[in-house]
Amino acid sequence: MIFIYSDTIKEEICSSLFYYKLIHLCEQYAGKDEEFIREICYILVVLITTDKSIDHLINSKQYDLLEYGILWLEKSNLQLKMTGALIITNLTRNDQSAKNILSDQRQPDKKLIEQLKKFSIELDNKLELMNDEQAKVAHGILGALRNLAVPSKIFNLRLFFIYRKIFSF
Repeated sequence: MIFIYSDTIKEEICSSLFYYKLIHLCEQYAGKDEEFIREICYILVVLITTDKSIDHLINSKQYDLLEYGILWLEKSNLQLKMTGALIITNLTRNDQSAKNILSDQRQPDKKLIEQLKKFSIELDNKLELMNDEQAKVAHGILGALRNLAVPSKIFNLRLFFIYRKIFSF
């Protein structure tokens, strides 16, 4: 899989909308072949590590990359949940894109917080009980929240109070 480390190839794959075919494969095989899902999700995340790749995907008239990120956050499959969080993380690559996501009516910031709270409740606030997959999801969610918190002082305060409520400190 060394070929996907070239930015030019990433951009080409994303401009062809092949990226969305990979998303559909993940949805089709979720719960059936976890190793396949893990590999495809890895490719999906690596492909969107450049601005030009993301721009190709965001400018698609057929698909909404943020929608997939949000929908996958709510999946029971931890690999899809982590990839959803990482899609949102990569979409918040600068202050302006983060502000756009924060103003999105679907409120992805709240969905990220809800997922983090869900983990906290499931583990009775004992985060050391997380298995590796859960920790990766939490890491992806925290990364997205960190990126979203940068451009907005109001969001930072809201995030602080939500963290305080979740983790009771």
